[in-house]
Amino acid sequence: MKLARNILIIFSYMMFTVLIIVGPEFRKYNLYVLFLQVLFFCTGPFLLMFIDWKKKRNKDKAEFSVRSE
Repeated sequence: MKLARNILIIFSYMMFTVLIIVGPEFRKYNLYVLFLQVLFFCTGPFLLMFIDWKKKRNKDKAEFSVRSE
């Protein structure tokens, strides 16, 4: 799971960098390129926070069900 997280972060920041470099070529689509830059810049960290939150939530549920039995 840790490798998948690292790959996700690396991929999202690589795509962000590629869009910074290649983005000025598409003057007609400046707004779309900006949207994609923000999307790729935020995707990695937000997905990691969501994955960690979900894992913690599932762990808390498991502890609660064990205690109640």
